[in-house]
Amino acid sequence: MAADTTSLRCQAEHASSKEQLSPAFLEIVGKVCEKWQARFEKISWQLMNADYKKIQDASRKIISYEIGDLRNGRVLVKANTSSNGKQQQEIFWFRIKGFATVWSAKRDISANSVLARGDFIQQSVDVSTENLTQDQIVAEPAGMFVRKFLRKGATISTVNVSGPPLIQQNQEVQVLIENNGLQITAKGTALSTGWNVGDAITVLVNGASKRTDAIVAKRGWANVSI
Repeated sequence: MAADTTSLRCQAEHASSKEQLSPAFLEIVGKVCEKWQARFEKISWQLMNADYKKIQDASRKIISYEIGDLRNGRVLVKANTSSNGKQQQEIFWFRIKGFATVWSAKRDISANSVLARGDFIQQSVDVSTENLTQDQIVAEPAGMFVRKFLRKGATISTVNVSGPPLIQQNQEVQVLIENNGLQITAKGTALSTGWNVGDAITVLVNGASKRTDAIVAKRGWANVSI
């Protein structure tokens, strides 16, 4: 990533941001951008809450610096600087916007819904505040199940959607009941949804009057220990 940040993949949020930085600090900006260039398709940055008079001086030199992690779209940079023989440590906050092409909800979508093609739209959005990684971005959402309520405009990712659950609420299931080494199978109805093996659900075994806690064993199967 070029230190002058003129690359199309990493630009100042406002044109004045670049003009207010000393050449030495622009090098740090380049390193900040470079650190996350593989994570996003495009990056924009903005310096926050800084004393621009301190970093506007072209004579100020950066002795060393430490770049923190990207958290909720913000990065902390600690820099040791020198000007006219005087050294001091300064702290700067960057607002980073990392853009990726994602699928976004076109409307509010309730949990346990199945996504149809009319439910989403593809666009480039800032995903830095969502702390999403590239492998969490869904390539094709159609037919996927909504695990968490999706508000209009929300990014569709593996955080909130997945493939079909192994057991869906109100589905008829096979229940393996185990008691002191004795095993029997019975039919029942799932009263909650289980997405993965090991998920806890509740079932109502046919002929029983009370619901029972169970563990998802595989698709359509749940285990009960009594």
